[in-house]
Amino acid sequence: MIFKYIRIIDPTALPEYSLKYADIWAQVVDSIIKEMLAYADTYIEEVHINLREEMAFELAYLISFLSERVVADRMKGRTIKEIDPSVEYDQCFSESGKEKISTTAKDCAEAVWLKKYKERWKPKTESALKKEKNKKKTRISPKRVDENHFIPKSFIKRYWAEGQSIFRNTKNSDGTFSSKIIPVGSWGYRKNLYSRTTRTPTLARTTRTPTLVNNQQLGHQP
Repeated sequence: MIFKYIRIIDPTALPEYSLKYADIWAQVVDSIIKEMLAYADTYIEEVHINLREEMAFELAYLISFLSERVVADRMKGRTIKEIDPSVEYDQCFSESGKEKISTTAKDCAEAVWLKKYKERWKPKTESALKKEKNKKKTRISPKRVDENHFIPKSFIKRYWAEGQSIFRNTKNSDGTFSSKIIPVGSWGYRKNLYSRTTRTPTLARTTRTPTLVNNQQLGHQP
């Protein structure tokens, strides 16, 4: 980001020179942001988590704004070749440089960050917390269901039926089988089972005890 602003002011700046100063000035911007947040934190009570994206966007915009201003202030019409890296770093983080960083951080906190908090983030936080506290509970009233299909009719028609009928074979006590033709709609259901749909399949209840898999079976070491 800072490299872009350097090239705007000095289009002839070469990357190998520009990156040195981009790193120094990025540290200046980073110091301003850290001090701004620390200063504002003493005045901010709480912010709802739903506002984090909005705050992140505002912070990114502020970083971009500060990056442009820092580059413009430090270059002041000079080209990159006219600036000495070691001298530039010493000037940025000297006593006067640190004082300038702190002053800028306080100004950003009061004019931007805390203003946003008081005018927008605090009211929205209070409103969101109030809605959550007074949120209406949804009452679920399940009803008894009788004779609902647990095997879809489409499955029965496709694989088992002949027309609108199917053959039901029953094993007798003597080992023989008896066959009976019954309508498609009378097969594949039992009482008190919820109907099976393509969106929410119904799991049949069994009396089997579920098998527990230990870490060694999964390949994990204890």
